[in-house]
Amino acid sequence: MNLSLILQELAIVVATPPQTAKILGLEFLKYSGIVPPDWEFDPAASQNQNGSVRIAFKNGVNIVTQGNRLIFAQAIANLPAKSIQAAAIARKYITTLPYATYESIGINVVGYVPFDAHDTKIKNYITRNILAPSLFADQRTTPIRAKTQLAYQLDQAQFNLDIEEVKIAQPHQTEVAAILFAANFDRPITGDRPEDRLKAIVHILDHWPSDLKLYQQMVINQFLKPAKPTAKPAESQAKLDPTKPSAAKPSPSKQSTPKPSNGSVLEVDRLTGVTQVPPQ
Repeated sequence: MNLSLILQELAIVVATPPQTAKILGLEFLKYSGIVPPDWEFDPAASQNQNGSVRIAFKNGVNIVTQGNRLIFAQAIANLPAKSIQAAAIARKYITTLPYATYESIGINVVGYVPFDAHDTKIKNYITRNILAPSLFADQRTTPIRAKTQLAYQLDQAQFNLDIEEVKIAQPHQTEVAAILFAANFDRPITGDRPEDRLKAIVHILDHWPSDLKLYQQMVINQFLKPAKPTAKPAESQAKLDPTKPSAAKPSPSKQSTPKPSNGSVLEVDRLTGVTQVPPQ
């Protein structure tokens, strides 16, 4: 079975006090030079309600405030690297306000692996290919929908990965059965002086392509390539990844995936990178 990873969205999530995000507005973005003057505003996809502001542009870039988070997101399906602007806009926003308080920064990537609508293998994919098969040796204990969360401690970041069986609603199409891979690279911002912290932020944002490449390598090499047969499931688990995954811990810069009831159709929110359960 050949499985392909489809990139869906890149989002830069910055944890910051709510007052930092209150100045967000279309005029501010345009007059400050944060966004190019020729970008077309998309009023249909924008909103301002319940303390949350969402400014959308027709090229797929969106800037969102949610409580203590600033989110710079972009749909990246089928986009060449040079057209991915989310990190560059986040960089301009932060360098325009260098003395604001920025607590942490996350680079989030959402992708999925589609399955044929009639392919029954998706039901067992997570329980048989990612988790230890011995956990579900008794077919009566196999979950209706499986989900797992992993956390890998890298040299300068924590890499969190949510894996879940979903149905993704797509425009003008019926929903697609898929395995969702939602990743978050979470990094604290170091430095005592504002200029040092700003330098650290810029360094993180300038290296987003490395995070995207690592995400693709991890998903493809660890979860999509056929596993080599082994007589001991425990050994297979130990070899999952040399970075030794641990229990995932929540962070302000990590998107969360809601737990749908059985049979729900999930939509990947193209503005925030979070899968959402549409109204019933």
